Amino acid sequence: MAIQSTAAPQRKRVHVGDEKNYGVSFAKELDTGGTDELLTGTQFVVDDGATGDLTISRVAFNAAAKVIEGVNVAIAKGVLFHVVGFQAGVTYTLLVTGVSDASPDPQTIVRELTIITDA
Repeated sequence: MAIQSTAAPQRKRVHVGDEKNYGVSFAKELDTGGTDELLTGTQFVVDDGATGDLTISRVAFNAAAKVIEGVNVAIAKGVLFHVVGFQAGVTYTLLVTGVSDASPDPQTIVRELTIITDA
């Protein structure tokens, strides 16, 4: 199983009390040669800093085409999730894991998303 890790290109800014929906595209990392590799099964999002502040829910791959960071992402090539619990002045690092259906070797790809909470 190949494990790749890349940082998401932008840092997000939030305010205390915000409830936010996020999406992370894996389209560039998924093979499109021959067979169209997709995200399948269970996707994961965790707070790498393990602050315990955040509640992360509704984690799933996109069941329909979705615009993520201004780019149209095809079905099952992105991970969507909801986050609440931001605390003032904290920088959060979320690890977003996508698992593919590549055969014979499925990929596990980890993307890093940084979220900064304004003081």
